[in-house]
Amino acid sequence: MKALYNKPVPPDTAGQETAKRSLRRRKTATLTATFCIAILALLSLIGVVAVMFVLEFADLGMDLLLFGIMGGLALLAIGCAVAVYFLMKHGELLGKRFADLTEQCDSAESFFVGDTTLLTFGEEGIVLHDDTPTPPIRVPYARLRFFSICMRKYMREKGEWAVLIEIPANFLQKDGEGTALIRADAKPRLYACIEAHGLELLGEKPQGDLETFPKTKYKAEQTFSLPNKKSQHMSLILGAVGLMLIGAGIAIAVLVKPLTLGAILAAFGAVVLGRAIGNFMRARAVFVIAKEGIFWRDTGESIFLKWEEITGLHTEESPAPILAVECAYGAYRFPRAAGVWEELCKIRRDLCK
Repeated sequence: MKALYNKPVPPDTAGQETAKRSLRRRKTATLTATFCIAILALLSLIGVVAVMFVLEFADLGMDLLLFGIMGGLALLAIGCAVAVYFLMKHGELLGKRFADLTEQCDSAESFFVGDTTLLTFGEEGIVLHDDTPTPPIRVPYARLRFFSICMRKYMREKGEWAVLIEIPANFLQKDGEGTALIRADAKPRLYACIEAHGLELLGEKPQGDLETFPKTKYKAEQTFSLPNKKSQHMSLILGAVGLMLIGAGIAIAVLVKPLTLGAILAAFGAVVLGRAIGNFMRARAVFVIAKEGIFWRDTGESIFLKWEEITGLHTEESPAPILAVECAYGAYRFPRAAGVWEELCKIRRDLCK
């Protein structure tokens, strides 16, 4: 996998620290380059605006040359934006490799379950520890459950694999009740470790390489929507601001005569108005029933659950109509649109409670 540290891990501490420093330097260089190129993109945009004002207010007789400079600066800004995107992706990849190397330096059976917390498999249970003086937490295998899941944000087979570990909450907090879930990124090394200790892995298991997915997209059979009134209200306010900017830009261009300034203001207003219209159209939660499962999308979040993951469905009425979707590792609760429950009962009566 591309995100893993695939080189041999040095056996000695000095070699491990050298490998870490090398990755850290590469990540720092990537972040520095990203910052510098982002600044260059911003300066290029400022240059484009400056040239536009010169063309508007100064009669230098070099319009063709200035247009060429403006076009070059615009292309430079676009190129820098593309470079920043790929550099950010590369920085994320280096961060994941550094985390994987840190895990393996601690132990071949260690995995991050938080920003600084490592989970290490032992002879009789797991150990949760970090670099602080806090005593490690030990949990016997008999009190644990392991779940393999694929978190899908879209209606397709592709998703992000992870392993959830269910731990009694009283191991994590003195007065904790029930259970808690901690998450580890799915890795071949983690699956092999679970198998080596004879532990049961529940849930959906990857078929083949973790980064290889069938290019399968699922089709909606029934779609239900629930308006998000708060988001719609904010979109209307944004749309009003966009209209005001367009009006001000037209007024400046017609009455005051600096066409460039008026055009820029009107164009910016048009962008704001377009964004507001798009936000208003999307300001609704969508619940989709497909042959393969159910899909939920609301502002900023979405999830697709296959029928194989779902162990039960039920409704709740307080404080608002809710659809609860139960899985082996926990439950999801979605606002319930009219007609959803009745349709689910028709097609999956075996899951409805």
